[in-house]
Amino acid sequence: MKKQIRTYALKRRNIIPPLEQIESSSKIISNLTKSDLWKNTKSVMLYMSVGSEVFTLPLLSKAIEENKKIILPKVKGRHIIPTEVEGKFRLISGFGGILEPEAEEIYTGIIELCILPLVAFDSQGYRLGYGGGYYDRFLKEYESKIKFKIGLAYEKQRLEEIPTEEHDVTLDAICTENGITLFRK
Repeated sequence: MKKQIRTYALKRRNIIPPLEQIESSSKIISNLTKSDLWKNTKSVMLYMSVGSEVFTLPLLSKAIEENKKIILPKVKGRHIIPTEVEGKFRLISGFGGILEPEAEEIYTGIIELCILPLVAFDSQGYRLGYGGGYYDRFLKEYESKIKFKIGLAYEKQRLEEIPTEEHDVTLDAICTENGITLFRK
């Protein structure tokens, strides 16, 4: 069931015209960075977008500009390793061609704001990922170190309901071009 929903949701996201993706991404990033959630955060983990995902490069630039502690995911085997980047860091092509830090050092501190990619989300705060379980494993493994989990998505990624399994982790909030919706906290 999840596989069919994932295929449907990816097709739906992928047909969003490029100009609309750019405009919506800009609104999403603006909604996030104008929020108290962002303003009060000192450490942020974000992802490097790929394909039709919400473009996160402007968010990385904003975090650098505001001197936030920046953590980026690095894939090792079947796990996401949180890696802090500082100063003039270098990104390289990693798992699935996604940019990741060249550095290998694991970040062990608190992640105040963890920003997540997704294929779809529902009104209960469930996210549908790409099916590999990477973020679900990461969120479980680092649960005690992550204060707040927020997904970035276009409104067109909203579904009525996502079927869930025991290992699925809910988001605390979602940020779309229409604003931020809190699910918990």
